[in-house]
Amino acid sequence: REGERILYNGVPMRVHAINTFAMLDNPALEGVVRLPLSSLANLVSRPTEEEPWFPSEPGDCVLLSDGALAAVTRQTVDTVCLRVSHTANVNLPTDEYLKLAPKNLTRDGFGVAVIFGIDYQHQAISQSVVPEMMQSHIQTALQNTPIGPYVNSVMVQFKEAATSSLDYLVFVSMDGKAALSYNLTNRLVQQALVTLCNERGWVIPFSQMTVHAGEGF
Repeated sequence: REGERILYNGVPMRVHAINTFAMLDNPALEGVVRLPLSSLANLVSRPTEEEPWFPSEPGDCVLLSDGALAAVTRQTVDTVCLRVSHTANVNLPTDEYLKLAPKNLTRDGFGVAVIFGIDYQHQAISQSVVPEMMQSHIQTALQNTPIGPYVNSVMVQFKEAATSSLDYLVFVSMDGKAALSYNLTNRLVQQALVTLCNERGWVIPFSQMTVHAGEGF
């Protein structure tokens, strides 16, 4: 039916008109698809609900399921154009782009999670002093960077007593306006934690391996 939603080649489309040919479009994409009526015989439409037609729009920054961070420069019914670095541009078929489950960092905001460990010799202060100082130091450090105005919150919690370290979960919630700084935010958090450890004399352990030698060694 005209005005209803169908899935055509893996892409949500709207039945714009049914005449000699059927016209399909997507309000979030450039272009239309014109099909002979026989091509609609095996397709089923449904009324549109309050749901997005597409996970992004030009200008958005998305995180793909393969870990790539990309800026959307153009999206049509056939192709989505992405800038994955300052110089590299990638064109993906629209259905292949959707298969990568893009997470829209610009629209939804984003969070950066970091696991950071300190040595067991600091066990006495591990539940109070350490997480409080980590949280305060990260907040101050980020406020002194260009992404400071986009920091929503910083959380630090003790995660677990791991094999060779006392591990903490650090989670920084960011406004979507800083989406292009997703990777930078992770690096800045790591830098802030290492700086704090240097200032306080906290030891950052390295992974240890125990070798059991058999007879003859």
